[in-house]
Amino acid sequence: MVVLGIDIGGTKTSFGILKNQQLLKVHTVPTAKDTLAQFEQSLLTGARHYLKNTPHTPRAIGVAAPGFLNSHSGVVHYASNLSILRDYPLKERLQTALNVPVFIDNDANLAGFAEQQAGAAKNAGSCLYVTLSTGIGGAFITEQGEIFTGSHGMACDIGHTSVLPAGPVCSCGQRGCWEAVASGTAIAKNASARFNTPCTTADVFALAANGHEEVQKLLNEAAIYSGMALANGAKLFDADTVVMGGSVSLSQTGFINAIRQHFQTFMSNFRIIPLHTAALGPHTGVIGAGLYAQRHTQP
Repeated sequence: MVVLGIDIGGTKTSFGILKNQQLLKVHTVPTAKDTLAQFEQSLLTGARHYLKNTPHTPRAIGVAAPGFLNSHSGVVHYASNLSILRDYPLKERLQTALNVPVFIDNDANLAGFAEQQAGAAKNAGSCLYVTLSTGIGGAFITEQGEIFTGSHGMACDIGHTSVLPAGPVCSCGQRGCWEAVASGTAIAKNASARFNTPCTTADVFALAANGHEEVQKLLNEAAIYSGMALANGAKLFDADTVVMGGSVSLSQTGFINAIRQHFQTFMSNFRIIPLHTAALGPHTGVIGAGLYAQRHTQP
């Protein structure tokens, strides 16, 4: 089955054609986010290009969208990195304009779905997926390949679970969220405050690689909190495997190995389960969106 997958991000949007589980082609453009009209026009232009110029016309469209959304109604309620999407009926707008079935879910959910169906957790049963990047998001995929969404479509927002109750204030307003102490943004912010000099995430990892002991200590603290949060999630969902994706996970092997070590320590009195890095590369969201559309389309 041929489908179109769309992955909407805060800075870029990717369009890709999938045939079964194979990504045939993909194209990425900057996300138009100045106005809602520009955003919608850019999205429709990209989708129409593939609908008209693909040898086998895609039978459905899957969309990985950021933020809090209702996957059934297709309404994006709020996205912190794309603030123009406020109670926006994304599914309805696309479906009406393109006359093709559209299926929508959260970007972290669909990245996790992709890894469980065709990536690092394929044939491994249930999967807890976490993206560790600018922020931290998560998804839980059952052994049957169902995305666990909870009562309001916001399940597994694991980045906003507390690991340090008196810790720094998170973007959500609470203190000590995992995202506030161990995301890429938090690592840079915490290092800048501790060393009284502006630091990027890349700066922090470079200093650690060059043997800066205080920076290594800071990163180990972030790894401890990450291992704790992952173990809490794995125990809560009784997951068969854990997969970590996102820019930090995929680029910092030493940091992920430290997280893996602490994760196994926190799991030692429960049961040992594998922690993998994501296997599908930079287009996981497009692949997940396409696979999601295939799953919900009649053969």
